[in-house]
Amino acid sequence: MREAAMEYGSVHHYNSVTPSERDKWNTYLSQRLQKPKAEVTMKDWEKANSFKYTSMIHVALDAGLRPIEIKRSNVHWVDTEN
Repeated sequence: MREAAMEYGSVHHYNSVTPSERDKWNTYLSQRLQKPKAEVTMKDWEKANSFKYTSMIHVALDAGLRPIEIKRSNVHWVDTEN
């Protein structure tokens, strides 16, 4: 689960792909972000590799939470001082 969460929706780094591969990734990102391909920027590449879902999966597995408990969770539950 953890490995799949890390790979889900991730894209390569902008500078690590060839121009032809970058064109294919831009097409993918434009469809994913629902915007024209010409408007895809480097910030979109960075945004695509968000840890939002990865973090939710890791917390759920560590805490033993069910999906509904994740949905109802609140950041105020975290006690960072303890």
